[in-house]
Amino acid sequence: MIRSIALCALLMFGCEKHTDEAVPPPPPPVPKPALVPVAVDAGPPRGELVVTASVPKPGTSSIITFDAKLDFDLNFGGLGIVTASQQSKKKKVEIVAVDPDGTVHKRITYTKRDTNVVVDGQRKPDPSPVRGKTFRVSVKDGNIVDVKLGNGKPATEEEITAVGKEEGQLQAPERLGAALAGLRLVEGEPFEVPLAAIEKMINGDYKPKRVVLTYRGKTTQGARIDAVAALANEESGLKMYLDLTAELLVDPAGWCLSANVTGQVRAELNGNVVGSGAGTGAITATPLR
Repeated sequence: MIRSIALCALLMFGCEKHTDEAVPPPPPPVPKPALVPVAVDAGPPRGELVVTASVPKPGTSSIITFDAKLDFDLNFGGLGIVTASQQSKKKKVEIVAVDPDGTVHKRITYTKRDTNVVVDGQRKPDPSPVRGKTFRVSVKDGNIVDVKLGNGKPATEEEITAVGKEEGQLQAPERLGAALAGLRLVEGEPFEVPLAAIEKMINGDYKPKRVVLTYRGKTTQGARIDAVAALANEESGLKMYLDLTAELLVDPAGWCLSANVTGQVRAELNGNVVGSGAGTGAITATPLR
């Protein structure tokens, strides 16, 4: 918000002195110096951003990459478990068709999935049911409504679940713009996003507790937004909590072009902290073309 400053002048008045003696003529008036207006620097005006999201066009596509690293220490009654994990993924998303009701039909190919998880010095396998496969995925209002294999045949329950996890977070670039469409952000002013909008954006095991966005201005590619988020997975006895900070770049169509994330994670059992760790993640997406 631009603050306006009002400047006030104080006027001084003189009084005449009455007497019977002759009063010499008054001296000629002395010219007063002209008042020079003084400019007050209120700083550059703050910009505003109204988040927009458009329906993707059939025939367009995007390449999306995801790289993450997490180090985590867990301790149960003196038994320590040290985990170090790294993951690198890549996929191609093609927009096949868009129905009148807004349902978007995609063709998604999971071209790369390299995972390295080491627990107490031992490398663990990553038997993913989607690695190297192509799926036809239909999405309506941010929710997956149908998953089939690339050839149109039915997918297995294991494959459907895995696709849902892959497409449930920021790894689906359109989710951010769709969830925040119509939101007005003022540059430099933090804004706490209503929980209803957050739940549309983050659909997975971790539920949002709080998300604060700060608009940082525009680039030639899109709007820069900083985010601070608190997420929790409290479905089991071992409760997990994530505190994240992210730098986002969102294009005018609402497609998230990049997200650079750092975070802290902790585990609690019966109200006691039994594990903690830290990690980083980076997601990039080419514009839909």
